[in-house]
Amino acid sequence: MRVMGSKGARDRIWRWWALALAVGLLTAACSTGQSASSNGSVGADFVLKGWQTPKWLHVPTVQELKNYPGDLPDYYGPYTPTNYSDLKITPAEVAAIRAKHWKAVFLNWSGVPYNQSFTFGMRRAFQELGIDLVATTDFEFDAVQANAQVQDVLPLYPDIMITGVLDPTQWPGILKPVRDRGITITMWSQGVQGWGVGPGQPLCNITSYDPAYVGVTVADEIHKYYPNGANIGVIRWTFNHPVVKGRDAGFLNELKKYPNLKVVADLPMPDPNHADVVAAAMLTRYPQINVIYGPWDSPPSEGIEAAIRASGRKDVRIATMDLGYTGAHDIAHDGTIFADSGESVYEAGRTMAIASALCRLGKPVPPFMIVPTFGVDKSNLDSAWLYMHGPNIPLPKQDRLSGT
Repeated sequence: MRVMGSKGARDRIWRWWALALAVGLLTAACSTGQSASSNGSVGADFVLKGWQTPKWLHVPTVQELKNYPGDLPDYYGPYTPTNYSDLKITPAEVAAIRAKHWKAVFLNWSGVPYNQSFTFGMRRAFQELGIDLVATTDFEFDAVQANAQVQDVLPLYPDIMITGVLDPTQWPGILKPVRDRGITITMWSQGVQGWGVGPGQPLCNITSYDPAYVGVTVADEIHKYYPNGANIGVIRWTFNHPVVKGRDAGFLNELKKYPNLKVVADLPMPDPNHADVVAAAMLTRYPQINVIYGPWDSPPSEGIEAAIRASGRKDVRIATMDLGYTGAHDIAHDGTIFADSGESVYEAGRTMAIASALCRLGKPVPPFMIVPTFGVDKSNLDSAWLYMHGPNIPLPKQDRLSGT
């Protein structure tokens, strides 16, 4: 899925066709991992117990996160973040939610495996809660498309909407019709400028990962691979989003722990689809570079990798984040990307579904919850992929490393 720039709204007939297709896919989609009782009814193990964590995963406490260089207190605003595991739901609450027969929609922002994992985790949780996920969309990071898709799903009369990932200043106008209808809104990664979170507020909950910490994991992976030092080129997306800024800040601040890791170039990337142009310029101007920090896996790090190949610099490697097919393949086969990072987005889909349902039921929900992030390399590739993406998006067989 390409990340598109802002463009005019699509023809309404096309949008309705796409929405109808999405609804059809939702109906026909397989429910791998879905629990069921002996009489065929849907169980609630996933909702009640969560997604199993790998043995190697360390889930930092909120206090531990505050100790990391690059901690961004402004990111959480006035709210005290809590770990996703602090969200609890009881069998009685599951039964009460099932009796409501609510409907939900998910305004997704991309179609890569990372984003599909949200949908699968969310769908599985909603199924166990008796909530019908009647539509998912893909606005491709485009505020114009997001606005149009809001208008498209409102006639479905949803009770819950989950979305996220735009400049927070763009959301108030886009989501006003949703708020006006009393629909429960849960956001991924950031809030809405000027809107409160919690009981009696426009937003139910914000769920995210700690952006500074995911940047920290990339810096730590570089040090692990280059213990004797390296020259680093940093490519940063210019998108005005708190998570984007936080990831970069966490990475750069963590590098201060390693004096032999030196940033020798720091260039902006206006368009993730043309990271190859930025990387080519960087390699020409700064030939001493050993490793490039790619802002995420696909498409920017793919473009960076193409530029490295074109330059003939087989010695230059990439460390990135948001583990996808390209990063996993390279890690498994000693390719250009040697380290990646993951966020537990399958669990995040579950967490946001439960939070939305509890809010709708009038139950208290932590205003800002965080899910785990972790470094990925050859030592934990298989289990990291499964934990991040869930059972519906398997790691290709040729990229699996037995025992990891």
